[in-house]
Amino acid sequence: MQLDAAVHAFSRYSTGHARIEILAQEAVDNGFEILVLTDADVLGVEYGLPFLRNLFAFSHDQPALLASDALGEYLEEIRRVDAAMEDLVLIDGVESRPFYYWSGIFGNGPWQLQHWNKRQIAIGLGSVGAYASLPVSGGAGGMVWHWTSFLLLWPLVGLIYAVLAHGSVIWIRGAIGLVSLLCLIDNVPFKVPLWDAYHGDLGPAPYQYYIDSVNERGGLVFWVAPDKRETVELFGGRIGAVCPPSSVESNLVHTFDYTGFAALHPGRSHHAEPGGAWDRALGQYLRRERERPVWGIGDANYQGGTPKAARTVILARERSREGVLEAMRAGRMYAAIGDERLKLEEFSIHTNRGRGGAGQNLETDGSVEVRVRIAGGSSANQPVRLRLVRSGEVVDQTTGVTPLSFTHVDADIGFGERSYYRILVNGQSEKLVSNPIFVEGKNR
Repeated sequence: MQLDAAVHAFSRYSTGHARIEILAQEAVDNGFEILVLTDADVLGVEYGLPFLRNLFAFSHDQPALLASDALGEYLEEIRRVDAAMEDLVLIDGVESRPFYYWSGIFGNGPWQLQHWNKRQIAIGLGSVGAYASLPVSGGAGGMVWHWTSFLLLWPLVGLIYAVLAHGSVIWIRGAIGLVSLLCLIDNVPFKVPLWDAYHGDLGPAPYQYYIDSVNERGGLVFWVAPDKRETVELFGGRIGAVCPPSSVESNLVHTFDYTGFAALHPGRSHHAEPGGAWDRALGQYLRRERERPVWGIGDANYQGGTPKAARTVILARERSREGVLEAMRAGRMYAAIGDERLKLEEFSIHTNRGRGGAGQNLETDGSVEVRVRIAGGSSANQPVRLRLVRSGEVVDQTTGVTPLSFTHVDADIGFGERSYYRILVNGQSEKLVSNPIFVEGKNR
């Protein structure tokens, strides 16, 4: 069954405005059958003064699950509303900003907060402990016990000297004792941060650590699109929070084992275009440089009211939390955006060894036939352009009006060759992106 989902939604627990039950009812009124809640776990940035960064720090915080100690209440409300609503499946999740860093602090360019917009969402973890322990800047999961924690006890040496060195000048003992005490307090609780915001860009490492942590806890993890520039208020002024698009594109290729990314979102969406970052990541899978394929979703960025962003249509075997998560993990979904709600009625591949749809792997020792059927969600006769992408390149395309049927046949799948097919559909103001189907050539 095809279920319309709003993936990446916010309630009053972070940047949204409505209670979860109101948000859920509005989602139903707007035709959604699945609502994936992803309120922010931490929305705080901090700049600490050198040497005593914890004790003397300036910060900017917004309401978020961990800062408000509301994670347990949030998960319980999701479960309660899900049980009460027959027409909607609610899925738990959080939005995280695993890492940010400061640049330009000492006059080398403008003072900016880098990578603040670089976000990931974790879905389906289900428990307070699993979400609270995720490794994010400003969260408890970003601090760990390590053997170097013992080194943080070094101020005790100064305190012992201040107490026992009776032969020393009293003001020297007092100064050493005061500094040592401040440093000891600054080091509490004697945990070591996985990373901090003062040593520049750490590349994909913090995000890969986050991905690995979500996978270990049995969840799904997606990159979401930084489609806007933000600012934060710090030191009484406005400091730009930036995230270069090239950095996001690089991380799609250089992080591994994440479930997927926002192929469509309200801003400029180009990673799903032929030959873009998505195709490069899928090419890594074909070359066995990546164990998992990368799936595309629609980023709803939903906060209630009439949806203007992308939706994810999930092809689930059952209308339940487990059925939805299983379909998303397997890539049985497509993304669409636009008021007319284009519908992918069929996207399948037929070979002499079987038939399959999005997310599946097929074998062939002969030709490959691709079948597509596009319908208009609100009305017929919508003009559309359909492109068929094979392993990163457009191999066929057509234009017409909905309902539109399309067939393409490839006869050149060689022995041992691995390929994938996916489609992109553009209407007047609509767009639809499918997930790939994989084909491998075998001996007769």
